Amino acid sequence: MILFEILVVGLVLAIGIAGRIYKSILFTTLHDRLLDAIESVADLADLQRWLAAFCNVKKPLFFSLACGVLAGFYISVLVSTIRGGFVGFGSTILNVITQFQFGMLIYYLFLFLALPARLSRYQFTLYAADPSSSEVIDHLSDMLSNFVYMAAVLAALVTLVAALFGLLALSLIIALVLVAWGPITVLFVINQVALAKIITRAKWKKLNEIQTKIETLEAEEDIPSEKTLAHLTKLMDYHDRIKATRNSALDLRAGLNFLNSLLLPLLAFLLANLDKVLELFS
Repeated sequence: MILFEILVVGLVLAIGIAGRIYKSILFTTLHDRLLDAIESVADLADLQRWLAAFCNVKKPLFFSLACGVLAGFYISVLVSTIRGGFVGFGSTILNVITQFQFGMLIYYLFLFLALPARLSRYQFTLYAADPSSSEVIDHLSDMLSNFVYMAAVLAALVTLVAALFGLLALSLIIALVLVAWGPITVLFVINQVALAKIITRAKWKKLNEIQTKIETLEAEEDIPSEKTLAHLTKLMDYHDRIKATRNSALDLRAGLNFLNSLLLPLLAFLLANLDKVLELFS
C-alpha cells in the first residue's frame, strides 16, 4: 500500500510538471514562431480570447475539484471493495488529490480540442510553392502533437499504476477510454485535419493567382505568340508542381509517433501482468 501511495504521489508530480512544461512550450512557440506569421488582426484577437480561457483559473479549478472529489472517493470505494477493507483516510485524501490533478489534465485536454479548429481558420504566411514544407507548419505540428504525446504518456502511467495494483476493473477501463484515450485519438485526428485545411487554403490561394495570370495572358492575344506560349507553359508547369505537393502535414514520423502513443497502454498492461504473459508462452 505504501508503494501504491508513492506511485500516486509520483503521478501527481508528473502531471503537474508536464502541465508546466507544455504551457512553456505553447507560449514560447506562439511568441517566437507563430504570432508574426498570422496575417489577420481578427485572427490574433481570436487567439487572444482562447489564451484568456486557457489562462483562466476558476473554471479548471472548479472542474478539477468536482473530478477530484467524485473520482477520488469512487476509486477509494473500488479499492476497498477489491481488498476487502477500508483503505484509510490517508489513501482516500491522496486519491482525491490525484484525481484533482487528473481532472486538470482532462479539462485542458478538452479545452485544447478547440484550438486546432481555431487555427485552421487563420491566415498564415506560408511558403507558397509548397505550403506543407513551411517552417510555420512544422512548428504548428510540433506544438499540437506535443500535447497529444504528453497526454498519452500520462494516461499510460495511470494505466500502468492501475494495472500493477489490480485496479483495472471494467468500469475503470471504460472510464479511461472515455476520458483519456478517446479524446487523445480524436485530438490527433483534429490536429491533422486542421493542418490540412491551413495547407490547402494557402495552396489554393497560390493556384488561383497562377490561374488568373494564365487567363490574363490568354485574353491578351487571340493567337498567342511563341513568347506568350512559352510563358503560359511555364506557368502551367508551375501550377501543376504546386498542385502535386502534399495537402497535409501527416508523414511517416508523425504516424509512427502517434501509433507508439496508442501502444503505451497495452505496454503498461503487459508490464503489469508480465508474469502471466510469460506463463502463457512458457
